[in-house]
Amino acid sequence: MRQGDESVKCPRRVCNRILSSKRNLRDHLLRHDGFKAHSCSVCPMRFVTSMELKTHHRVHSGERPFSCSECPATFTQRSNLITHFRTHTGESPFSCRECSAAFKSKSYLNQHVRRHTGERPYRCDDCGSSFVHRSSAKAHQMRHTGERPHVCGDCGKGFVSSGALTVHRRTHIGERPYSCAECGKRFSHAKTLRNHSFLHSSRKPFDCLVCGREFIQKRDLRRHEETHAVETALCS
Repeated sequence: MRQGDESVKCPRRVCNRILSSKRNLRDHLLRHDGFKAHSCSVCPMRFVTSMELKTHHRVHSGERPFSCSECPATFTQRSNLITHFRTHTGESPFSCRECSAAFKSKSYLNQHVRRHTGERPYRCDDCGSSFVHRSSAKAHQMRHTGERPHVCGDCGKGFVSSGALTVHRRTHIGERPYSCAECGKRFSHAKTLRNHSFLHSSRKPFDCLVCGREFIQKRDLRRHEETHAVETALCS
């Protein structure tokens, strides 16, 4: 943290985020308000900060200046490289205070904590649906507009996010940059490796807040939670 900066809590009632500086709080509040002053000259996307716009432009230019020293993976942002590198070291330095879950980045931890608090701070401007993750809200809004700004240069298929495009491109080049430290099996996506790694341990990071049952994958938890929703409907 820079000298003179001090942590500040978001004043919005629906949000419990703590920001490292008043400047970061200002940008954070702009996201709540949906104010995006920086426009992409190539596609309709808009951003809160000029740095976010600069990073986004790399999607169009193909620039991925941050390279992993352990595998062929490259990234548009240094923070993504740092998080990725922890898949090689096994480091998960960010721990949840409510349960035993640990994560490779602060953003992953923040997303997880919202499962405990029920916070869904990102709202769709069109239909009012709310989301735990900003990226989920953005992808959801693009489904309203039909916008798919991230286009594969090999086959022309469009995607709502640059991450989805990156994963898709691996189907063309056969890249599997994520390897399991236990068995050597390789994967094209870090999330798939993370889910696979739970098979080697007793850890099941996704637990039902209603009955406490634990699951390895989030989709299995969501499917299970639907059974509680049906039970509630039948009893009402």
